[in-house]
Amino acid sequence: MRRAGRVVADSSVLICLVKIGRLAILKELFQVVLITKSVYEEVVIKGRLLGKGGVSTIEQAIVNRWIQMVPAGSRQKHEAGEYRDKWGVGRGEAESIALAKSRALPVILDDKNARHLAGIMEIQYAGTAALLLRALQKGIIDKGSYFSSLRDLGQVMWLSPDVMAEMIRLAEEKEK
Repeated sequence: MRRAGRVVADSSVLICLVKIGRLAILKELFQVVLITKSVYEEVVIKGRLLGKGGVSTIEQAIVNRWIQMVPAGSRQKHEAGEYRDKWGVGRGEAESIALAKSRALPVILDDKNARHLAGIMEIQYAGTAALLLRALQKGIIDKGSYFSSLRDLGQVMWLSPDVMAEMIRLAEEKEK
C-alpha cells in the first residue's frame, strides 16, 4: 500500500490520536506530517509542562522525522495573523492553514471555523474522524478497531451526532 505524501496537521489531530492510542495511523497514511512551531509548542512544550500523556510518543515521531516542524516564513506569519484577526481561529490553526496554502498541501483540522476557512481558501482538509475512516478504507485498521477508535475519539473530542452517524454510515457502506 502506498502512503500519501505530505500533510499539515494541527494540534487537535495529534492530541486526539495520541489520547486514543492511534497516532501511528498518521504514519501509515502519510510519508511526512508537517507541523508549525505553534503546534509544536502547544503539543510538546505545553503538554510536557502540564504533564499530559503521550508527549513522548509525539517527540519520538519527531525524532524519527515522520513528524517534522517547519518554521513559518514572514509571509506565512502575516497570513496567519490575518486569519486569526478576521476569522477568529487559533494560532495553531491559522499557522497550519498558512503552511498548507504555501505548500499546496492538505491540512488536518478539527476546529469548525478553521475548516470553513480552509474550504474558502480551497485547501483540501479533513478532520481526525475522517482519518480514522481513511485508515479503515485503506485496510490499516479493521472495522472493529474503527468503531472502537471512533467511540474513543468521541470521548476525547466533541463529535456531533450527525458526524458520528455519517462516519458509521460511511463505514457500513464500505462493506457493500
